[in-house]
Amino acid sequence: FTNQDLVNQFNKIQQLIKDLHEDCDILIAFDNSMTHHAKAPNGLDVKNLKLKPGMASTANGIFMRDGWFIKDGIKVAQSMSFTNAAGVKDQRGAREILSERGKSKKPGTQHDLNMQCYPCKKKIPRVNPEDPDYSRSDYCCASYVLSQEPDFLGRKEWLTEVAEAVGFKIIFY
Repeated sequence: FTNQDLVNQFNKIQQLIKDLHEDCDILIAFDNSMTHHAKAPNGLDVKNLKLKPGMASTANGIFMRDGWFIKDGIKVAQSMSFTNAAGVKDQRGAREILSERGKSKKPGTQHDLNMQCYPCKKKIPRVNPEDPDYSRSDYCCASYVLSQEPDFLGRKEWLTEVAEAVGFKIIFY
């Protein structure tokens, strides 16, 4: 039973719940199963990006929804896909996404960020800035920098998105 099955099941019953309890605020509760915490297939997820643009960077042909960033105090919408020279929709790459946000280079250098640094790949904690083997800057790699952007940080569970879209509240116990 996948998250897609759960979302499909919820979509089938949500109108019935509304009809039976039309004057009520609806709160649904789910346990903390990993399935219940899955993100939407088109959600902003660095793991689904490659450094450079192209179809190879999409998961099962699903393109990421649009994101946003703050520039000079203004929220700027950012498309995560584009139409290539052949007229086909394509996924943008992490370097281009970060370049638009002014964050594609290591500060004070002309060096482009790699997609993932060794500490991020090995999931080494960001604990000691004095230890060169285990620390990294806020600009260690494209994967980390993009994952810390507000639109990527603010993504919710797919089930939460679906429930809130129809006016339900949701909790996980």
